[in-house]
Amino acid sequence: MEERTGNIKQLKADYERLANMYMAELNELYELDPDYGYWVGNEVGGVYCNGDLFSVTFQDMILIVDYGIHREEYLEWFDYCLWAHEFGQPEPNLKAWHAGCPRHSKETIDRLTELKRDLINNIEELTNKTIKEKWNCKM
Repeated sequence: MEERTGNIKQLKADYERLANMYMAELNELYELDPDYGYWVGNEVGGVYCNGDLFSVTFQDMILIVDYGIHREEYLEWFDYCLWAHEFGQPEPNLKAWHAGCPRHSKETIDRLTELKRDLINNIEELTNKTIKEKWNCKM
C-alpha cells in the first residue's frame, strides 16, 4: 500500500509541475505578469486567473498553448459564450471555436442584444407607469 501512495504522490507532483509549465507558457504567450497569476483555491491544474479580468481552465490553457490561440481569439470566444449562455444558444468549446464552428454573426448578436434591451426598457416603463397609477388612484 505504501508503494501505491508513493506513486500517487509522484503522479500529483508531475501533474502540478506540468500544469505550472503550461501556465508559464500561457503567461509568456499572452504577455501576462506572472506576479498577478494564481490557481483558484490553490488547486494547481484547475482554474488559473491572472489579474481581475482573465481566467482560464487548465483544459483550455492546454489548447491555447498547443494550438497557439491568440489572446484576442480566446477573449472573443469567451465573450461569445457569455452571450450565448444569456440568450440560450449553444456554447462552443474552445477547440470547436478555433476550428471555425458555426456561430452567430456580429449583426445577429447586436440585433438580439438590442431587442432584449428594448424589451427590458419597455418592461421598466410599464412597471413604473403601473406603480405611478397605483399610487395616484383614490381609495
